[in-house]
Amino acid sequence: MFCVCVCMCSVGNIQVMHIVLREFPNAANCPSDAADGGTALHIAAAAGHGHAVVFLVEKVKLDVAAKNSRGQLAVSVAKTYGIAL
Repeated sequence: MFCVCVCMCSVGNIQVMHIVLREFPNAANCPSDAADGGTALHIAAAAGHGHAVVFLVEKVKLDVAAKNSRGQLAVSVAKTYGIAL
């Protein structure tokens, strides 16, 4: 599940995300070592995929208040990488 989560969000391809989430509905919620324990939202934010972040929030309904193991929100992670969401 970890690999699926990281791949789908680091690439930011919405079509791939639809397919993966249809087969693995909980993949977006998996904590990821690649995102310091964050969710798919953190991974997409860190990769600068604003469109994927919007998809994950509006369609998948991921919790925007979820924090990674460092206590960071996805928006904070994006800012760390110089990305405005």
